[in-house]
Amino acid sequence: HLKNPVSTNSNFANLTEVLTANLSANLTANSANIFLDGNYVVTGVDITNKQISLATPSAVNDDWNKLADLTDQKTGVGTIKLRGSQENYIGWFTIESAKATGLLLNFQALNGIYQGSDAKFVDIYVEYQQVLNGNPTGNVYNQTIRLNGKANNRDSVGGSMWITLPFTGAVRFRARRTNDNGDAVDLSDETKFYTAYAYHYLSKLVYD
Repeated sequence: HLKNPVSTNSNFANLTEVLTANLSANLTANSANIFLDGNYVVTGVDITNKQISLATPSAVNDDWNKLADLTDQKTGVGTIKLRGSQENYIGWFTIESAKATGLLLNFQALNGIYQGSDAKFVDIYVEYQQVLNGNPTGNVYNQTIRLNGKANNRDSVGGSMWITLPFTGAVRFRARRTNDNGDAVDLSDETKFYTAYAYHYLSKLVYD
């Protein structure tokens, strides 16, 4: 079981039903010399007790058997970070605008993008596609943007992606981050999808 995983990663709060899924994590660095690296299958989510069940984890890594020799069969409290796949998109989102010819997507790192005295960056990849009568249609296009931080600077970093659509009308889109700056305690690079707009240019410039 992972006890109270929401305190480590708030996305666990989005789990509302028991499903089977793959989970990859590095669970290391403890005084008992137990290293629980491996790819595990999540078989259950207990929201009430804030626990996640894994399918026979000792079959993946026999270090799980060492827990039997510890008090209460667990190591001391530690800080654990679970990192998901870079294929984790936000979206799809659809904007039903019959006249849309472009998209404006805004991203923001509220606390800056840096690690100690070094500036860092965040790369974001966006896919978009035409929607006709509620159905995705045609090619899936893509565009990227990089948000650059400043060393030792907590100022918010933002970036706007302007997309000229190769079609007119409803559009769907999704976004994901493509780079990983690591887990250092002095790293700040959390970036959020802030706002999204569809737009078109006015054809009438004078109004009576």
